[in-house]
Amino acid sequence: MAKEHARRFRDAIAGVLMAVSDPAETGTRTPLALEPRSDTLPQRIWWGFATRQSARWAGEQGFHLLSTTLLSGDTGVPFARLQAEQISVFRDVWRRAGEPDAIADDPPRDEAVQAADTLLVTIPNLLGVAEKLRLLTTIAENVAPAPDWNSTPTVSAAHS
Repeated sequence: MAKEHARRFRDAIAGVLMAVSDPAETGTRTPLALEPRSDTLPQRIWWGFATRQSARWAGEQGFHLLSTTLLSGDTGVPFARLQAEQISVFRDVWRRAGEPDAIADDPPRDEAVQAADTLLVTIPNLLGVAEKLRLLTTIAENVAPAPDWNSTPTVSAAHS
């Protein structure tokens, strides 16, 4: 179902007609597309994955990959290695699809982070403002400036 929703979303942002106007409101039945459109939005879609298969599918669609701690497909290897393997599957497909491959020059030592090109920090919604600020401050002051971090770090926060 998620893949079908993703396909429909891609169609909508590409300008495919998605609905018909209500004649009671507009006086006519007119096919409607999503407005306003952004020509660059299709290149900014991220897809979360839990398996090698979903990582492969995301690469085939040209999506960016959002890796989380919600992984399945336990092969008996350590979590970081499993995550790195899944990212590798995605990258192989991504490269074959001709997508750019930007990798930080000096990534942190964690295998999964080494395999990733972006680190997205998710702060749980249930935390209070003070705790969210403390977590973001810790990331900005202690993680991002680390010697083995990209020289111009970007710390993104998403609320779940």
